Amino acid sequence: MSTILGRFSEYLSIGEKGEDEGKDPEVLSEREEAIRLYMEQGGIIKIEGSGKRSRLVYPGEDRINKQIESLKYKEEYLRRELSNLKRKQRELVSRAIGSVKKVFNPVYWQHKIQKRRDEDYLAVYEEIDPPMEKLDDPKYKSMLEMFVREPEYRERLLEASRSELGRGRDTLKERAIRRDEFTNGVVENRIKKLEDQLEEYKEKKRALRVLLKWSRQ
Repeated sequence: MSTILGRFSEYLSIGEKGEDEGKDPEVLSEREEAIRLYMEQGGIIKIEGSGKRSRLVYPGEDRINKQIESLKYKEEYLRRELSNLKRKQRELVSRAIGSVKKVFNPVYWQHKIQKRRDEDYLAVYEEIDPPMEKLDDPKYKSMLEMFVREPEYRERLLEASRSELGRGRDTLKERAIRRDEFTNGVVENRIKKLEDQLEEYKEKKRALRVLLKWSRQ
């Protein structure tokens, strides 16, 4: 006689319990663990018989294989997403510490020279504190080049920082660091979420393979 089960407790009531007298009732067998996980995801099973000699009627082999293939497709997509995010994370770290590419930018060396030779430039630089290590970052490149090359731009920045609204605000570098930290935090959280999802898919595939083996018996 066939039995349709939608809750794991229902399976336990007719399952393997009692067949192994020395078995710890709190320890699930491989099959029981697979059934538990499958049912927690909303799956139902149909079996004939009970205990270890029971036969899985539903889901059948074709149904289980389709579910495994679907999980493989999802895993592949998540791995691509994870690879892209980790590449972005490496780029963020590189920008945070300052890429070596900036040394090939003539503006970087102009900045270095002006710091040594121009006391006014040095004073404004120390007060404004622009993130020169981000000279190769597209978000800051134009602003930093204007800071180095245009005295009028430096004067406007100085006036803004000394104004009533500007006083007490973070420096440009502090704001850049905070922005990077926020972006990196978002990326790290997304990476963690994807890694957890991948692990969840692996567990589901392991469970489905146990059910697949059972369906073939």
